[in-house]
Amino acid sequence: MRLGSRTALVVVPGRAPLFLRCQNTGRIRRDCRVPRCAGCRAFGQEQVACTRSYASAANRATNADHTELLMDEEETERAAASEAAVEAYHAVATSEKRWTHLTNTQTII
Repeated sequence: MRLGSRTALVVVPGRAPLFLRCQNTGRIRRDCRVPRCAGCRAFGQEQVACTRSYASAANRATNADHTELLMDEEETERAAASEAAVEAYHAVATSEKRWTHLTNTQTII
């Protein structure tokens, strides 16, 4: 599945996974013998048969720019923890506002 300029893998229960190198189902990396081109680094061809186009060269350069946007495991955990803390703070603040509003209306009556 493509999301923007990236590819996302989807796991469907009961269906054999599709190996992206050779497009066969049920394969694993160590069993796949599809050649890799040394020129464009694509799978399924050898360097002798490689016809490097402008589009493939430009795409490779733009993919290198996205590496700074990727998060490693530690950064992901920190971001998730800080997001959970912010959500907890907002939940407490909202409940305190409701409680203050209820006590103020009961005092007036």
